[in-house]
Amino acid sequence: MPFDAVSYAVKPETHDLTTPRGRLLYLRDVVVPGIPKQYLDMGSVDCGTTACLLGWAFRDPAIAEAARYLAAGIEVYDESEPLSENIYGNDLEGDFFGVTSVQARHLFSSYAYSDRHRPTHAELTAHINDVLEGRV
Repeated sequence: MPFDAVSYAVKPETHDLTTPRGRLLYLRDVVVPGIPKQYLDMGSVDCGTTACLLGWAFRDPAIAEAARYLAAGIEVYDESEPLSENIYGNDLEGDFFGVTSVQARHLFSSYAYSDRHRPTHAELTAHINDVLEGRV
């Protein structure tokens, strides 16, 4: 199935997923390169858990496990909802990735990209680097 998690060259143990910065580095180095271009759609309102950058992040087993750990301690966590909905729908992406609301929009909003539906891997990586390096 095209949406199955793929095997990545960089393993979670090379990134500290217990820290927001480590999760951003993992997003940049592992998740983004593994997203099949044909299945990335940042402009979809109902992207579910596979189309947008945030959805792809939470399909990754290492990110999903780190998110479950964080979300389990938060009252609004609802196990019947997709993990990305628990995080994004409750503005927890800021806590999870250690970003402000402005930075979260820069990373996860379709309006932040030149092609709202199909940003390139290079553009996604550049946006993550903007946040990591404090430009946003």
